[in-house]
Amino acid sequence: MSDYEFITIWNIDAPLERVWSAIEDADAWPGWWKGVVNVVELQAGDKDGVGSIRRTVWKSALPYKLEFDSEVLRVERLKLIEARAFGVTRLTRVMAFDASNCHSPAFE
Repeated sequence: MSDYEFITIWNIDAPLERVWSAIEDADAWPGWWKGVVNVVELQAGDKDGVGSIRRTVWKSALPYKLEFDSEVLRVERLKLIEARAFGVTRLTRVMAFDASNCHSPAFE
């Protein structure tokens, strides 16, 4: 099987702290993230969320939903969140935050 890398960059006109809070609060994603149908915490993590495991159901324009579990592996506050997904898919996701333009932090 070939490796696949998918990169998206979001430029958000909001303070970094506000963007971080929205991404960090995965349980609230279905309320604002169009592609997220449901999030359920299966295991709590430490105070930064490391070790937490959540089951997430995603949807897209395709006629099916994708459900998998993710474990938070590393958190560097206001800089990055790294997680691994497992189940029907296996991947590592790194969400990096850059506030070089304090009004438009980039989220990958």
